[in-house]
Amino acid sequence: MRIDADIRHVAPPPWRSARPGFANHVAALGRSWTAEFFVLGLIGFLSLATLIAIFFENSGYFAYSLDAPYVHLSLAEQIRAGHYGINTGENVAPSSSILFPFLLSLLSYAGFGQYSALAICFASTLAIGWLFCRLADEARIPFRRLSRPALLVASLAAILSLNLIGLEFTGLEHSLHTALALGSLLGCVRFVRRGMVDWWWLLCVVIQPLVRFEAIALLAIEVAILVVYGRYWHAIGVAAACVILIGGFAFYLDTLGLSLLPNSVLERSSILAAGLGEAAGARGNLAIQLFLNVKGNLVSYGGAQIAIVTAMILARLAGPGRADRVTLTTIAFAALVSLAQLTGGSFGSYSRYEIYVMAIDFAALAIVYRRAIASWCLRADLWRVALVAALVVFAFAGYARRSIATPAASVDVYDQQYQLQRYVTKFYRGPVAIDHIGWITYRNPYYVLDLYGVGSEDAHRAMHGDPPVEWMNRLARQHDIGLAIVYPNLNPNLPREWQPVAQMTLTGRNHTAAGPTVVFMAVRDSDRAKIARSLMRFEPTMPRGVALKFVSQP
Repeated sequence: MRIDADIRHVAPPPWRSARPGFANHVAALGRSWTAEFFVLGLIGFLSLATLIAIFFENSGYFAYSLDAPYVHLSLAEQIRAGHYGINTGENVAPSSSILFPFLLSLLSYAGFGQYSALAICFASTLAIGWLFCRLADEARIPFRRLSRPALLVASLAAILSLNLIGLEFTGLEHSLHTALALGSLLGCVRFVRRGMVDWWWLLCVVIQPLVRFEAIALLAIEVAILVVYGRYWHAIGVAAACVILIGGFAFYLDTLGLSLLPNSVLERSSILAAGLGEAAGARGNLAIQLFLNVKGNLVSYGGAQIAIVTAMILARLAGPGRADRVTLTTIAFAALVSLAQLTGGSFGSYSRYEIYVMAIDFAALAIVYRRAIASWCLRADLWRVALVAALVVFAFAGYARRSIATPAASVDVYDQQYQLQRYVTKFYRGPVAIDHIGWITYRNPYYVLDLYGVGSEDAHRAMHGDPPVEWMNRLARQHDIGLAIVYPNLNPNLPREWQPVAQMTLTGRNHTAAGPTVVFMAVRDSDRAKIARSLMRFEPTMPRGVALKFVSQP
């Protein structure tokens, strides 16, 4: 049996042969999508189980596993009010995604509240599962021939190894980015096989950079593929659309008096900062930053896995048999995406930045070795599938652990970030300075000065131009701030005038918090009594996962 007898021949979908009539069409569609429904049902079950576990761990409250989505949610609410920032009347670009906050803003009109991010991420995770099935069909891998228990084991291994559930509950744009990346690969494979340019493929290509800036690498790769295959006008149209959209957003930020890129991108990407002249000294040397980034990524968890999987994909070039156009294009696609991530991308931060690359590499492996995998699927029983699944999960155990630990990570955000927001809005009730923004910016009517510079444009500019520490006092006085909340492990350089009043510490294991301890500091000596009184009222309402300790006045 030849699995890939003629790459130009594409069998019609199973429902095309059904007898005329809407009922027969729906019935045939249901039979043909049984495997998809099974995979999507598993994703839905795991998502619901994780959601229930989060509610249980947090005594009926929901919290994401990271604090970052609350910055997006805060920005989304300001967008609804016609303003771009997190403090009313102060322009700032704190989000690393162009499109995601606007999507959240649209959903907030429907009353989703903080669940708007979860709704987008859950829909994206379902799309990821569906796209993997479509890619397997496009590669003619007979995964539908597997028994239901075997398909369950294989699907569970893929979901855990790619941290799809953990990624979903971060509440960030990475699930959507991964879905768009897989859609781009599927559209590319269909284009090479059939010679047809699907409109949704071009839409995926255009939208990706609006969701994550690093997707510009994917854009360049797919534009190059269009050019290689002679689709010049499609390539020009896609490139022009992205230039107009991204350039238009940069122009919008410029009209607001901001940098051309969001502060979160500039502060967290030393390569971009160096390339745009936003960094000084050795940090501003682009070649040095590229070298250090590659070196750090190759030895990081995720970076090593991507390098190994990419080597396995490239090894197909030296394998037996002549590689066809689909194989060659897929190898180039996956290898270039992996190289771009290893060179200029980031890893870490709860295993979220690189998942789109891992998903592409997983799918690419199946495509380039499709004949061997298809033959194996025809012979595989439950035990063979279970053995391979166990080996895959073991090789990517760090990602599986992230998904399993999601409820515990949510507890960190609830016990620390939510409690800080609750303390400031209900007990202290005044403007604050903090060196790691998160939930404290969400639905907080009081001014928040971000000492890290992501959420405050004045701080972003001052920390790169003014003398160290002095600008903190100046901005605190400017906004009449009496309380500073700082993480000792993040920012040891603080004004000597700021004195600690108390510290709040997580009593359990820290999974995702920026630090286990935050210190409440009086910016002025006259504010110390007010802070102490508000903390004493706050202490009896704290959850059991945190402890408050007052500091003696020096």
